Amino acid sequence: MQPRRMKRLAGPAYYVNVKFNQKMAETNKSTSGLKRHPDYKHHHDWELFDIKEGEIVVCKSNKVRTRDPPARVISSLNGAVTEETKDKILDNYTFFGIAQTEHKAEKNPQNTNLNQGLVAAVGGIATIINDHTESISPGDLLYLAAPVASVPYRGIPKDKKRFCLKPGPPTNMGFHDEMWTFLTASTTNTTKQEFLDQVKSILKRRRRPVAKALSQAKKGERLDILLHPRLPCKIH
Repeated sequence: MQPRRMKRLAGPAYYVNVKFNQKMAETNKSTSGLKRHPDYKHHHDWELFDIKEGEIVVCKSNKVRTRDPPARVISSLNGAVTEETKDKILDNYTFFGIAQTEHKAEKNPQNTNLNQGLVAAVGGIATIINDHTESISPGDLLYLAAPVASVPYRGIPKDKKRFCLKPGPPTNMGFHDEMWTFLTASTTNTTKQEFLDQVKSILKRRRRPVAKALSQAKKGERLDILLHPRLPCKIH
């Protein structure tokens, strides 16, 4: 039996209710003529779309507004990536949080219970499995990364493609300092579009470091993390 991934460090955390993105799962699982990337071609088993405790959950960056407030999330990229979108994974999906409960994907969710009480941690302390190839040390900033070859765990199919967190270097300056440097360097010759593109680029870099490591973990080991507050992912 797979050990539970509940957080191992005492500390505050912020949890929200979310919903499983059934529509996205059905689209990714469909047997349409979409030419999927070879690394993401396994999509025929509903088990590949189950959400497990401690997994990273994401939502679409260009998500459509719904009538009810809960965000729609998913933890699997199986069947979602084509040759054209392979290099745009991090642009197409936004980190949301860490699943604290499980959700079983179903072909006909109306026959069971679509709202299975799915909860995600979006702030504070959480525990995950280090799915990245690199070892992680306390204090490392963690960035959202595309799936890599995962260590198989009991209850999780070996062909499931999941996001992971990778260690990365800290930014050279604070957000306000970077924005001030950019604003003071701007001239009257800077067009409106160039200005917006640069601001989007700064926010895009700032939203990717999503957590800080609080413990040591090699690949496949449990890792305690502190989830960071995140900046808006879009400017309209």
